[in-house]
Amino acid sequence: MCRRFCTPRGQLQDDKEYGLDLRSYCNRGTHVSALRDLEGQIQSEATKDDRIDTCTAEVTFTDSIRTGMDVNLVITPVDARLGEFSLTLAVTSGEVQFEAYSK
Repeated sequence: MCRRFCTPRGQLQDDKEYGLDLRSYCNRGTHVSALRDLEGQIQSEATKDDRIDTCTAEVTFTDSIRTGMDVNLVITPVDARLGEFSLTLAVTSGEVQFEAYSK
């Protein structure tokens, strides 16, 4: 999942629609309405994975100058036996890191 969110769209030779580089949103001015749009883009990107049925995303910048953000995902897998789970990704301009998982 981390790779999907640190790959710029169009960079994979065999899938030009893969990826949403969240790192590019750090250290730049982002209006609150653009933040809600970003949450929708994250949800859309996550559900491109055929193992994911639904996903909700919440983005929170970690400081007032927006040098990093936390992305909280609530994922419902296609395989209902696995059950819903949550992931938290920590994003900076340099990396997207898996931070937490909970069932």
